[in-house]
Order: sequence, then structure tokens, then C-alpha cells
Amino acid sequence: IWIDGTGINLRSKSRTLNSMVTSIKDIPDWNFDGSSTMQATTEDSEVILKPCAYFPDPFRGDDNILVLCSTYVWADKEKQKLKPAN
Repeated sequence: IWIDGTGINLRSKSRTLNSMVTSIKDIPDWNFDGSSTMQATTEDSEVILKPCAYFPDPFRGDDNILVLCSTYVWADKEKQKLKPAN
């Protein structure tokens, strides 16, 4: 779950992990096309999601979790450094 380029709207994606999450370090970074969320241009639209916190999912229950993320875009053409997307 993250805040899009409007600074108001929430966005989300779903993912299945192979093992139980016991630490924020267990949740890998992910990406999405940020051109549709006003967080990137269409020429360079990759936005990286970095997990910040997770909580038990009150809607799906069981071992499901909700993950809050920060968003980042590449700060250089070599794709070595990230900068905040918002």
C-alpha cells in the first residue's frame, strides 16, 4: 500500500510470498509502472516500492498482511541510486 503522486490517493498491489513474514526484512522490494500514478514519466516509469511497516490483514485474516511502502525512482541513468518518488 502506498500514496500515489496526488499525495492523497492510496494504491495497492497483491503478492504471495513463499514463507511467513517475521520481520520487515523478509519482505522484498517490488516495482510498478508509475506513469499511471503520477509518480514517473512514461519514458522512465519504473517506481520501486520499499516496505516500511506491516500489519495483520483484518480483511483476509489468516497469515495475510498489509504492507505500507515508500516509493522511489532512479536518480541516475545507471540505476545505482534511488530518490523519493513523491
